[in-house]
Amino acid sequence: MRAYASVYEYLRDIMLDIDSTAHIIFARQDLMLEYDAQPNKRYIYILPFSSAGSINQTTEKPEETWNIGLFIYKQDRMDSGADQNDPTILQDEMELVDDAMYFADELIRLANFNTITDALNRASQQLSITSFGKEPAIKETAHLLTGVLVNMSIQVPDNFDYCTIND
Repeated sequence: MRAYASVYEYLRDIMLDIDSTAHIIFARQDLMLEYDAQPNKRYIYILPFSSAGSINQTTEKPEETWNIGLFIYKQDRMDSGADQNDPTILQDEMELVDDAMYFADELIRLANFNTITDALNRASQQLSITSFGKEPAIKETAHLLTGVLVNMSIQVPDNFDYCTIND
């Protein structure tokens, strides 16, 4: 079973279907500063995820729930926090948060039920999002990235292998 890689590949494929130009980085949170940000480009930091297992009482087979953290960002303006009473500056910041929230909503919706491709459809029928949360993140790094932190838990059966689902 390749559950860790499978969950990562599954989510990455969905993210690239939503935004094929997104820059996806799989790294620890402290490494986020090592990447140079470019204006108008979406950055998605996938943090290393953890799992907890249990035995399904109906099937008597093991299942894992993967806890996944993602930062979905775009670069903010240098002066966006300078005057929060300026509606233009505040509007720009809110647009970045709204854009990231929309992306997160699409990701959650498609991760739970996906018909984009046959492989994604088969995978989404095996997975179950058990919980999720979203939190705005304003200028989180030295690169002035603004967006949303997404935490989700995905329940995966013991035989889930997205990497070979088309084999």
